[in-house]
Amino acid sequence: MTDVSDRPNEPPRRRWLGFGTGLLLLIASGVAYRVVAEQLNRATDSVPIPFGTLRTLDLQFGTWRGEEQRLDETLIAKTDTDDHVSRRYVEAVNHRSVSLFVAYGVRARDLLPHRPSVCYPGAGWTRESARETRLSCGDGSELPCTVFHFRRGALGEERIVVLHYYIINGAFAPDEDLLRSIAARGGSGPRYVAQIQMASAAGLDAAAAEAAVVDFALASVGPIHDLLSKAVLEAESAAGGIETP
Repeated sequence: MTDVSDRPNEPPRRRWLGFGTGLLLLIASGVAYRVVAEQLNRATDSVPIPFGTLRTLDLQFGTWRGEEQRLDETLIAKTDTDDHVSRRYVEAVNHRSVSLFVAYGVRARDLLPHRPSVCYPGAGWTRESARETRLSCGDGSELPCTVFHFRRGALGEERIVVLHYYIINGAFAPDEDLLRSIAARGGSGPRYVAQIQMASAAGLDAAAAEAAVVDFALASVGPIHDLLSKAVLEAESAAGGIETP
């Protein structure tokens, strides 16, 4: 890298213009970040749905059969969600197991600290990889999501795969960029935000674990999306809001 001091013939004015431009960009980006953070932090006009709505989610998706997973009350309090459901689904054919967590939040920023890239390392897992992908659904649509591979233990003997996405105003998003984009535009923020993540059972090899969460994601995405859309429309109607898709 060539330092400014290595360019003695460069006019001092040009050097300071470059430095000043960079400084202004840093200041501007800092201001923009604070604006977006504040927008996400405040209570917006996001639609509250009745607590317990997510527990009405189907207990069976095709060959996958679910059962409730109780979460510790302390852990529930830390999720900062307005509604959530936690389940374990087992596939009848191959006996594969996947844990599902769906969280709904009126305050969008409350969901952000609980994404896999933050939560799993905080619980002692090491991230091996993360990639965005688009899964082809049976109706011709696509599900954009992020697939994480984690390991834990001195020799990395315990491994899991986590598939994660958001539903924001009915649209799918693989990460937080859409949330930040909505916040940066100002206004009342997103109508609703839900975070969906599913994790494979530990002990499977990477390929089998990823296949399990992908298959389950494709089986469950339609019912999850439909439940949220219906719940939000009903909540808006009850509150006298405008029913918009």
